[in-house]
Amino acid sequence: MKLDWYREYWVNTIKTIDYGIDSVWEEAGKTKIRLKRTGKIPMPIDLQVTYKDDSKELLYIPMNLMFGEKPVEDETIPRKTFEGWKWTHPYYTVEINKKLSELKTVEIDPTKRMADINPRDNKKDF
Repeated sequence: MKLDWYREYWVNTIKTIDYGIDSVWEEAGKTKIRLKRTGKIPMPIDLQVTYKDDSKELLYIPMNLMFGEKPVEDETIPRKTFEGWKWTHPYYTVEINKKLSELKTVEIDPTKRMADINPRDNKKDF
């Protein structure tokens, strides 16, 4: 995995991390979740979806600058890996094969390890 981006953004700048959930909607029986990056530091994203039956799914979005992905951390939560988020794109949309009515919460960085300067927009309850 490439980590040049890490040195560039964490050591050589004073830029910040800020991600949020922009919108969530249903289309053709599938839920779409659009994320936004307003900060200037790109990061890989863990997006946890909790369903009304209390089951969970982790949607992992690596950065295209990484040319790889981190290993699964919790084998008890199913994880789906998406295509890398390009640092030049401020929005990224994921699609899941569940109806919006089945969702309980959607949360960016459920472990709270990302240094997001505005975590208030990282979680949406339904």
